[in-house]
Amino acid sequence: MVLRHWLTSVALTLGGGIALHAQVPPAPGPTDSVESPNDSGEFATDEAPAEIDAVTDDVASTSTVDSSALARFPYGARTTPTPPASPTVQPWKVNFFDNDFSYKNKPGAPYFLGENLKDMPLFTLFDDDWTLSIGGELRNRYHDERNRLVPGGPGLSSYNLFRWRQYFDAKAGDHFRLYFEGIDASQFGEELPATPIDVNRWDVQNAFADLKIGSYDDQPIWFRYGRQELLYGAQRLISPLDYSNTRRNFEGFKAFTKLGDWKIDAFTVRPVNSATGNAGVPQFDNASDSPDQSRTFQSVYATYSGVDNNTFDFYWMWLREQDERARPPRFPDGSRQLVGMRWAGKRAMGPGTWSWDNEGGYQFGHDEFDETVQAGFATGILNYTFSDMPWKPKFTGLVWWGSGDEDPNDDYNNTFVPYFPLGHAYWGLIDNLGGPNLLNYSLQASVQPHKKINVLFAYHWFDLASDNDVLYNVAQAPLGRPVGEADIGQEFDILVNYVYNPNFAIQLQYAEFFYGDYVDLTLPRDDARQFFVQTTLRY
Repeated sequence: MVLRHWLTSVALTLGGGIALHAQVPPAPGPTDSVESPNDSGEFATDEAPAEIDAVTDDVASTSTVDSSALARFPYGARTTPTPPASPTVQPWKVNFFDNDFSYKNKPGAPYFLGENLKDMPLFTLFDDDWTLSIGGELRNRYHDERNRLVPGGPGLSSYNLFRWRQYFDAKAGDHFRLYFEGIDASQFGEELPATPIDVNRWDVQNAFADLKIGSYDDQPIWFRYGRQELLYGAQRLISPLDYSNTRRNFEGFKAFTKLGDWKIDAFTVRPVNSATGNAGVPQFDNASDSPDQSRTFQSVYATYSGVDNNTFDFYWMWLREQDERARPPRFPDGSRQLVGMRWAGKRAMGPGTWSWDNEGGYQFGHDEFDETVQAGFATGILNYTFSDMPWKPKFTGLVWWGSGDEDPNDDYNNTFVPYFPLGHAYWGLIDNLGGPNLLNYSLQASVQPHKKINVLFAYHWFDLASDNDVLYNVAQAPLGRPVGEADIGQEFDILVNYVYNPNFAIQLQYAEFFYGDYVDLTLPRDDARQFFVQTTLRY
C-alpha cells in the first residue's frame, strides 16, 4: 500500500518534469544576469540543527552530482566547512523571488532544467534592459498518520498533498521589478478534516513591485509593496512555512538595504492566507485570498556580519490584533511586541567544525481583558560536524524554552507567542507541538552515506514550561487543561533526503510520539506515528 502511494507520488511529480524537459532543451550561451533586488534582506540562517537543515529546502542542492552541502546548508547564504572539489550551485532558494541563476555566466557551469527561462532579455526601455524569468515547482507528498494532536483527532488518516507554484519575474535593470507567483495547493484522499495549511486552490501567493528609491554609500535602498512571503533568521519567528502545502504570505510594504556589514529591513504587513491564521479552509478553498484587516504585523530586523564566521541578528516585532471576537491561538484585542537577538556562528576545530545558533527575546504588551503580557523565549543549538570523515557525521544538541503562564487567575499572561514560526524544524517532525509553554530537549545525528543522500536521526523530550498552563499544538491552539503534570512525552524521528540535483529530490520521514502523563490525563489517545514520502521538482 505504501509502495503504491510512493510510486504514485513520484509519477505525479515526474510527469510534469518530463513534459517540461521536452519543452526546454539545453541551450548554449546564457544571457547576462541583471543586478536586481533578489536579496530582499530576508536573512537565511548560517547554521542550524540537523532537522532544519533537512526539512526546509530539500531541493536546493549544490550541483548535478554533489548534494553534500545541502544536508548541512540548505540556504544559499551558507558555506561548507570544507570546500567541495567543484563550485557549488544553489539557484533555487526558499523564497523563489530570491533565486539566483548567475552561475550560468561561469565557464563549465552545469545545466539545470528550466534555466533557459531565467534572465531572458526582453527589450530596452528608458535605457533600462528588461529581463524575464519564469519558473516554478511541482510537489507531491503522501501521508499516513495516526493520533496526532490535530483537529478532528485522534484518528487514523492517509492522504496526498499536491502543490504547484508558478512564478514570473520581470526586472528593469537595477531600478524596478515586478514579481508574480501563483499557487494551487490541494489535498485528496483524506479521512480527517483538512487543516488550514493544506488547501488553497488557484490563488496569488506573491505579487509585488520593487522600486529603487535611493542609495546610501553606493548601496541601493529598495521599497517593496504588495503580497509577499517573509523569512528571517532561523525561521523561529517568521517563516514562509515551506513544509506546509500552502506557504504563508502577507500583504503590505517593506523597505530594505545593505549598509556595509549590516542588512536592515523594516516592514508593515497584514497576514493573508489561512496558513497565517486568517480564517480557515472553507474561505480559502476556492475563494480569493484577502488580507486580514484586523491584524497588523510590523518589524525592524537588522543583521550584522562584520565578524568572520559569525552572524548577529537584532530585531523588534509587533503583532496587533483588533478583533475582540478572535479565538485562540489568536489573542482577542491584543498587542504583543518582541525585542530579541540571535547569534549564529562556526569555528573549525580538530577533524571538523563547531557551529552554534542561539536566540532569545522578551515579549510584552497586553491581551484580552487588559492582561499584561510578560513572556519570553530562549534557545540554544550546538553542532559538531566531522567534515573530513567518511559519511560526514554531524551531532547536534538543542534546547528550547518558551514561557508559559504561571498563574491563570492573575492579571499577567506569561505565555509566549512565537508569531509565524517553522515549528516543524525545531519541535519535532511529527508536528504535534508549538513553541508556547514548551520545554524541548533534543539530541540529533545525521550522516551522509552517499553524496546524494543524507539521513537524520533525532530524539526529543517535551515538557510544559509551566504546569499551570496548557499544551499548545503546532498551530498554537491550546489543548487540555492544567492538571499539575508537565510531562508531554518523547518523540523519535528519522528523515532521509535523496537529492538527485537542484531540480529533483525525494524525502522520506518516519516519526513516533510517545505520549506522557499530561496527554494521558487530559487528551487520552494511543501513541502517535507518521510516515510520509515527498517528491519535488523545480524548474
